[in-house]
Amino acid sequence: MAVKNQEPEFRHPEAVEYLQSLTEAEAAKHPPLVREHDGVVTHYWREGGEVRCREGTADGVSGGTSPEMEALHAAADAEFGRLLPLLKAEFGGGIPDLDAFETSIREGLLCCGAKAYAALLEAFDAKLPPPPCGTCGKRMERHRRVAKTFWTRFGPARVWRRYYICRPCGEGCFQLDRALGLEGTNVTPGAESIHAEAASSGISPA
Repeated sequence: MAVKNQEPEFRHPEAVEYLQSLTEAEAAKHPPLVREHDGVVTHYWREGGEVRCREGTADGVSGGTSPEMEALHAAADAEFGRLLPLLKAEFGGGIPDLDAFETSIREGLLCCGAKAYAALLEAFDAKLPPPPCGTCGKRMERHRRVAKTFWTRFGPARVWRRYYICRPCGEGCFQLDRALGLEGTNVTPGAESIHAEAASSGISPA
């Protein structure tokens, strides 16, 4: 697989390696990876079978847009780019089926929300400092990224987060899960509230 802009990608080889490991279908749905080093923010993505990147500063990328907003825009473009041909065909055939139209929009919004949620959490995870080891107190090392599906108000959101380890002590953790208070669970507070509201009303959330 080809790689564009070699110098920036060498700063974050794990991002390039991860994107290269995706299938074309996975790459098409995945939001850009955001990495920061020495005040420089780099976005990595797969396009046309190639890994590409774009650089900026910690204050913004491409004319002052923050990495988080870039991730949101990418998530929205990915989801509604898929929906637009379907909606265009629906309106191009005469009187639209409003039920199908509303369902498509609703599902698109929920999918977009889940992707944006995942993109924002991944951007947040990239900024978190290595946690201290609970045994020896030394900073843990970044090890690898592992995906976890969180159940949110928007539905399932697949988030790739960094696992940290202390090699001498053997202790490890996902700093993102710990920071968000989601260690040992994949249900977000928003999703829990939906379940609680459904339970109180006697309606199954499924």
